Amino acid sequence: EEGEMQTILNMLALNRLGVFTIISSGMRRTTGAIQECTRILNMEHEVDERFIDFDAGDWTGKRWTDIAREDPEQYSNCMHDGRKLIVPGGESMEWFEARVMQGWEDLLKNDRELIAVITHSCVIALLVANIEGLENVDLKGPPVGSMQNIYIDKVLYFNFQTYS
Repeated sequence: EEGEMQTILNMLALNRLGVFTIISSGMRRTTGAIQECTRILNMEHEVDERFIDFDAGDWTGKRWTDIAREDPEQYSNCMHDGRKLIVPGGESMEWFEARVMQGWEDLLKNDRELIAVITHSCVIALLVANIEGLENVDLKGPPVGSMQNIYIDKVLYFNFQTYS
């Protein structure tokens, strides 16, 4: 319930700012309340799977404390330099970065003025690192339920999953 309320409040704020197009990953935790909000607020909603969360492979469903204990080197890479991350059974960082950045490049080519992309903290962390030219990627990203504003030519508001 709290996560859905966060989504509703964020969607209302975006609507007031003049955002009429929402792009999200297809994961249920990002599309849940968004579909209903976009319908009520008369906003467009598109799914772009390039903004789906990082495939955590064998780490899926594990707590960060368990990962830190079981694999301290990769946990450190995740927290401080995501480009060095190797997750057993998961997506390569090279592939993850390529698909996310291709999605970003395509967004910059759009003819709409203001878009909100609702995605995941790993995706946002990677985008911020690339846009700001950072050598290291901190895959923790911004806090769950917050909004990250990125200004490139047009204003694109990035939000991500609001369900903890």
